[in-house]
Amino acid sequence: MAPPLPDIFTVGTCRIVASLNQIHRDNQCLVVEPKVMEVLVYLASRQGEVCSKQQLMDAIWPAPVSDGAVSRVITLLRKALADSTDSPRYIQTIAKKGYQFIAVVEVSMSEPMHINMFESPTSPAIRHAQKLFIPFVACTLLILLVLVVTHLIPSPPTDQATTFTKPPSFQKLTSESGREYDAQLSADASWLVYRHKNNQEQPYQLYLKQLQTNRTIQLTDNGFDHRSPALSHDKQSIAYFQKGQNQCALRRLTLLPNGEPDTIHTLHLCGALEHYSNVVWSPDDKWLYFTDRANSSVPYQIYRLELATNRLETMTSRENNFYGDNELALSPSGRSLLFFRNKYWGNNQVYVMDLTTNALKKSASWAFSAGNQAGRLMKKALCLATIEMGENSTA
Repeated sequence: MAPPLPDIFTVGTCRIVASLNQIHRDNQCLVVEPKVMEVLVYLASRQGEVCSKQQLMDAIWPAPVSDGAVSRVITLLRKALADSTDSPRYIQTIAKKGYQFIAVVEVSMSEPMHINMFESPTSPAIRHAQKLFIPFVACTLLILLVLVVTHLIPSPPTDQATTFTKPPSFQKLTSESGREYDAQLSADASWLVYRHKNNQEQPYQLYLKQLQTNRTIQLTDNGFDHRSPALSHDKQSIAYFQKGQNQCALRRLTLLPNGEPDTIHTLHLCGALEHYSNVVWSPDDKWLYFTDRANSSVPYQIYRLELATNRLETMTSRENNFYGDNELALSPSGRSLLFFRNKYWGNNQVYVMDLTTNALKKSASWAFSAGNQAGRLMKKALCLATIEMGENSTA
């Protein structure tokens, strides 16, 4: 096992501060995403070794990812280091084998030592101080918390009864075994559309459940992966992405009045096979909003597709964009589009677009990632809440 590098070290002409995801070069400080820094530390700690993509995936990514994810991070790392694939000074690509870190790695002994009081120190005096310090801090924080709460929360009036908020109730809508995602209710809350698969080896298929009759209809049944289903307001169509077999497409499935699948039309071919987006219908069901990118090395942009003419409009640009735009939400009136812009990992900026003027306004920033289901659900909830509050305040 390679010895771990300290938090601060030097590679070539670049000074690295790993804990802050910083690369200092040419009198500049570049902040990279955590995965880029993790790959840099991993390769630098194995300077001269050839590391395969599988090694990097096993070491850096806790969940399975494709080769393209590794290639994208390597590309970002080369860019941050001002490296070149033709004349590499840091990362040498070894054909069909992996990557070799070829720059000199230096550790300065003069860097300040950071002592963590909550780790086990070697000095008995420090250990004794730690035992006294932690309870003292805990008690102090508890006392402050009690004082703040009792000061900020007013006592209920003596002539009024205390009101208790009723806890929310939950209803289980599906009971199939396996994995289910991307659930969406129809506008009248009578139909539920979602994607489901029984096990890891199977692709996701689309399902429609009629909640009043408890009837479930399988809408797709093929070897492709189906994602992000969106039900039109009139319940006559479902828009979704189909992936697999080196293909990715936005498709429209028309439904019969009883919810059974009717016909399928391909609306748009994705620019990149590694594609993630949600689809949003306009209130009149005439437009679809979604994100796409030309290839895996450029950010996601927002597009609008007119269904009657198949006319495609680009709504946002790649400028001042890192990962791109995602998690779309449309206001009930259809006048405002809210989305998240990933500046870098863990820094999501909220934007509202006025669809009558295409003017953009930055609303807020949120420090959580886009790569997990909880984060995505939270972002969608924030999108809808922000839009509704904005429209209600201007009504």
